[in-house]
Amino acid sequence: MDENAVQNLISTIELISANLDTRPESWREQLQAIRSITRCLELLDDHPEQARKRWQLPLISIFQRVAFADADNGAVQDVANWCLRQALTLLHLYPNDVEILAREYILSVSIQID
Repeated sequence: MDENAVQNLISTIELISANLDTRPESWREQLQAIRSITRCLELLDDHPEQARKRWQLPLISIFQRVAFADADNGAVQDVANWCLRQALTLLHLYPNDVEILAREYILSVSIQID
């Protein structure tokens, strides 16, 4: 991902986060943008890189915030699954990283029984 694309992504994530901070009930309005990002972005890092990790962690956290915004009706499963996959990728790259291990998304494993 080139630097310009990363900056655009970070700007979008900051906007989503700001919207959620001021209007937590607006999480449904953020779904289209989040799903657009999750459809085209998978963290496929194969070696640790601190600069990438700095924007990847907030991205996952904010998306997870939306995925689990409606506790009464359950998770937004596609977004929750995307967050889990990305978190596991980072955990594989940084197995002893306290910042990753302390994040809620590692503990938010959702099991779906059909």
